[in-house]
Amino acid sequence: MATPVSELQDKLASHPDDPEIRYRLARELGHAGDYDAALEHYKTLIASYPDNADYLLGIALIYLWQDKPEQAIDYLEKTLALAPDYEDAKIALNKARNRLHEMRQLKQAQMTQLDRKTRSKSTQLRIENRFEDLNYNPDNWRDTRLTLTRVYGNRTEASVYYQQSDRFDQSDNIYGIQGYYPLSMTITGHLDINISPSHRVLPQHYAHAQLGFQLPQGWGTLVGFSFRDFTNSNVNTLDLTLEKYHGDFRYAYTAYISHSNAGTANSHRFQLGYFYSEENSVQLAIATGNELDKTLNADRVIETEFTDISLWGEYWPLHNLGIHYGVGFIDLDLPNNRSGNRKSVNIGLDYRF
Repeated sequence: MATPVSELQDKLASHPDDPEIRYRLARELGHAGDYDAALEHYKTLIASYPDNADYLLGIALIYLWQDKPEQAIDYLEKTLALAPDYEDAKIALNKARNRLHEMRQLKQAQMTQLDRKTRSKSTQLRIENRFEDLNYNPDNWRDTRLTLTRVYGNRTEASVYYQQSDRFDQSDNIYGIQGYYPLSMTITGHLDINISPSHRVLPQHYAHAQLGFQLPQGWGTLVGFSFRDFTNSNVNTLDLTLEKYHGDFRYAYTAYISHSNAGTANSHRFQLGYFYSEENSVQLAIATGNELDKTLNADRVIETEFTDISLWGEYWPLHNLGIHYGVGFIDLDLPNNRSGNRKSVNIGLDYRF
């Protein structure tokens, strides 16, 4: 038995100038999923009847079914200009606009900071210095870090780094590797591992693994776990982030739960980021809660209440030369009912080749 499509094709072959047969055939082809053939028939009809709202709606629906909402919106607006009360066109227009918004938000969500600054294959060298002034100790903190990164494109990169850190008149060296890798179109993995042979103040071993999940309409979530080995005790931390991309802005909240033999500590972080171009951005974060870290004498881990405000960003004046910067202020409740604060500034240069 012949199908409706084949029957209509036979009728159209006998009556090629009959618009009703061609319209019925275009609709059947569209419902059958043969979008290219349906579109060809609709456009033939529009060439002869440019003001027919049904034909315009037919084209719009084909584009909507092909997940091309921008083209669908164009034809739906033309449809409603001719027939303002066309209810099917109003419903389709609402669907198309929602889908277009969803696609744009998803694209924005995929534009992580990593994507924005490394969109093509390259090698990047970063040199940075960080200085922290402690009002409760005469020995300021200093960090010098050198990072070599290879970008493979498609959100994939691998880095090796070396850092020298001075803490409380003690010096530690750190050697590490880190990388980002897309596990799928919507899932990205991040791994950071380092070791400090001296580990006078910093952990002897550190590891952080994180998975990022991109959700519809610009939402995303990240789940991570870190491990710090201080020889005499370990600190394990779970971090959970909920983020939202909206236009050039990123909003994020992160909860941290840390545990060691000193107890359990919780903290919270709120972040606002503004990307004023693909590679240039500025970030503001406020964090508060309790943290677990090593004491001055490096013998044990203690719990400290803190509030942290920081601002940082990066700017690429040239394609191969970038600058990154940051300032911060941390207010601390120290042991023995003392209070203190740390003021920090960091500056660095990136060279891409």
